[in-house]
Amino acid sequence: MAMPPRPTFSDLLKTLAHQTGKNYLRLRAAVQGRLGRAPRVKIQPYRGFGNSDELFLIGRVVEDLPPASPSEDDPWWRNARAMLRRFTACRFPGARVRARFGDQTLETAADGEGFFRFHIRAPFANRLDGGSWHEVALELVDQVCPAQGEVRATASALVPRAGCRFGVVSDLDDTVIESNATSFLKLAQITLLHNARSRTMLPGTARFYRALEGGEVGLAGNPFFYVSSSVWNLYDVFADFLEINGLPTGPLILRDLEADDARVIKSGHEHKLAKIERILAICHRLPFVLIGDAGQDDPAIYREVARRNPGRVLAIYIRAVRLPERNNRARQIACGMGDAPPMLVFETVDEALGHAAAAGLIASIPPEGR
Repeated sequence: MAMPPRPTFSDLLKTLAHQTGKNYLRLRAAVQGRLGRAPRVKIQPYRGFGNSDELFLIGRVVEDLPPASPSEDDPWWRNARAMLRRFTACRFPGARVRARFGDQTLETAADGEGFFRFHIRAPFANRLDGGSWHEVALELVDQVCPAQGEVRATASALVPRAGCRFGVVSDLDDTVIESNATSFLKLAQITLLHNARSRTMLPGTARFYRALEGGEVGLAGNPFFYVSSSVWNLYDVFADFLEINGLPTGPLILRDLEADDARVIKSGHEHKLAKIERILAICHRLPFVLIGDAGQDDPAIYREVARRNPGRVLAIYIRAVRLPERNNRARQIACGMGDAPPMLVFETVDEALGHAAAAGLIASIPPEGR
């Protein structure tokens, strides 16, 4: 039997940070209780997705903190304070949430970290017409805070339209957004001291992604899914970043550290592979294009996705990083795959656009822009 991968120094640091955060939350709750203070509560829905037979939603019952209004000129200490609040906001385990979609009403309870999940089944296929996004009304059933009043939210779920030719699964760190994810300390610094407006999009990303969204006819509306090993606490940062930089809107599938081994957090390899497999299983009528970077495990993960799902992966695009040894390893994986499906390790977006145009994935190479 194969031995599980040994935890890296980065994994151990993540575990320590996670446990420290949990201890802080317990202390903070105890202090608030003694002072007679109670946090406000909100339902934080995350974008879901599904098909004509079912929808899948995830969200969280958390403390309602003052909304962040990031600016490119925000000082580092303001960004750090906002980031710490994301990780130290109170959770509400066991809180019951009700979902309404058409004539269906469902209830579920939040887990130990405040996460809730809904699986909305058929029959509702006749209502999934028109646009790709569909709304689900959410409300908090339980009284979890004194004088909380009604707590409601609206979740959105993506159902790919019939005219889509393919879907796109994209990594985020060092694929879309500059993160230096190969160095835990540099990644932590960028994450902690910057915000959605001050972080940097990698060159040509919006141009490439909009071309893929349009497909070979230019108006296909091909759906995007963003899968990352970053944690759900960063959801609003990534969602705002995508909107600010004109990238296609799509579900963000992030990582719940509490779902990993409490003693040693597993690597993102298993997480990303499982999440991509789930996307392919739910969107079973679509083939996919996979986009990642050479910095970590994306080439090996995507190769495994293609191996497990013959004919479902049209192309794999791997953005080169500043570490030549990582790029060489990615190119070795690409050479070993041949052309089924092709894996391109690209230095510039123009290389990827040229390949996509030749493969018939996009209508033409768009003019240069951001």
